[in-house]
Amino acid sequence: MSTLKRVAANSFLYTASSILLRASSLIFFPIFSLYLTKSDYGILSITQSIGGLVALFASLEMGKALTRYIFNEGVEKTDSHASLIYTTLIASLIFSIILTAILFTIGPILLKPILNDVLFFPYVFVFLLSIPLNMVVDTCRVYQKAMHNGFYAFVLDTSFFSTNILLNLLFVVVFKMDVLGILLGILLNTVLYSVILAFIFYRKFSFSFDNVILKKSLSYALPLIPFSVLNILFESIDKFFLNADSGAQTSGIYYIALTFATIFSSAKESVINAFTPWLFGNINDKPEAYIAEIITTIFLVLGIIAVSISWFSKEILMILSSNPDFVEAYKYIPFTVMGLYIIFLGQLYNIKTFYFGKYNRYLFLATVAGIIADIIACYLLVEPYGINGAIAARIIAFTVHVIALIYMSTLELEKRGIYETKKMILILLCIVFLTGISVVFPFSLMVTFIKASILLLMLIGIYLNFDSKYHLTEQIKSRLKF
Repeated sequence: MSTLKRVAANSFLYTASSILLRASSLIFFPIFSLYLTKSDYGILSITQSIGGLVALFASLEMGKALTRYIFNEGVEKTDSHASLIYTTLIASLIFSIILTAILFTIGPILLKPILNDVLFFPYVFVFLLSIPLNMVVDTCRVYQKAMHNGFYAFVLDTSFFSTNILLNLLFVVVFKMDVLGILLGILLNTVLYSVILAFIFYRKFSFSFDNVILKKSLSYALPLIPFSVLNILFESIDKFFLNADSGAQTSGIYYIALTFATIFSSAKESVINAFTPWLFGNINDKPEAYIAEIITTIFLVLGIIAVSISWFSKEILMILSSNPDFVEAYKYIPFTVMGLYIIFLGQLYNIKTFYFGKYNRYLFLATVAGIIADIIACYLLVEPYGINGAIAARIIAFTVHVIALIYMSTLELEKRGIYETKKMILILLCIVFLTGISVVFPFSLMVTFIKASILLLMLIGIYLNFDSKYHLTEQIKSRLKF
């Protein structure tokens, strides 16, 4: 059973690797901005949105079943792990191959309304080719995180990222292949790591395909597919509306803002990945008040991270790029981060729903509510207000979605006390206010210094509060002395 110290350590490792993996175009922005145009970023945004939706549907959500049955069924033996690993992998691999093959034939017609000036061939086609083999990499990653092997998951993610970046640089900078080079780099990277993992990970387990595990996994995972697929679609609707209305150049600026916001998204997803197995293993043993305090603390700490990213977005963009068109994306970053922080609240409540599994088959209804709100808001706001309208629609839709998720969580009668709802709503309102006011800050060294000072005082205040409860200073001193 994992300790909270391991949860914290794994959260840090997952955040570091996730930032490298998911925010690659931001970290190497100074180089890629010399070779890619706003249209290229728009093509990348739409292609990744379509590919992400297809990949999630193709996976059959077997990764969630893998995590659940390791803990809920008390599986301890290596041969049982082998059955879980290979059964979930083969099922998702076969289905992903079938699905991508179908899309190769009907994709150009089916996706034409949202692609606008983005070509299915070669852009979407090349990205879809990488999806089946990506299942091989993802199954290994999910297993390592489920087993709290944070270091191994970190090594996998960082090496995967590093190789991907090298391939992107090779195709874009050396071979001058613009955005197609990035997509080819993704494809070649999945091929390479599928081969590597076959030798260093999968051969450790004896091949075993278990029909019983398959049926149990599918019975748990299939009801989650509508929820997860609709979530990807949900997060892409504003981009599709914006691209259809304004074209790839405007979508490119929006993509840069969303990419910057993935710094926060990486942090929140890493915390969820590290905290979920801990909660699964301790929810029936630890006092509800103790778990509630931990969840509230996590929500507060992630809120400070959201404020930090919002307040210093312009300074970081100016360092990363000399292109004024790209730097203009800073105006939209605080609101994209705000939307992601709202979603984080729903994710925390969702953990309990996933664990007890009574209402997880109805979670897609929460996403449907968000999608309806998103479509209506985009229809009313995108055409007259452009990017600002797309961001406003996203925040409105995310809020509707999270309200529905919280309601679903309260339907589970067990362990209601693990959430301090009033306190978390208050924290949410404070963080939303602090992120929102960042757009009115003038840019100067003095203002940057003042912002840094305010954040430092906030962090000191939080630390002193925790020190009075958990005696952090004494623990640090004892560790240093040791």
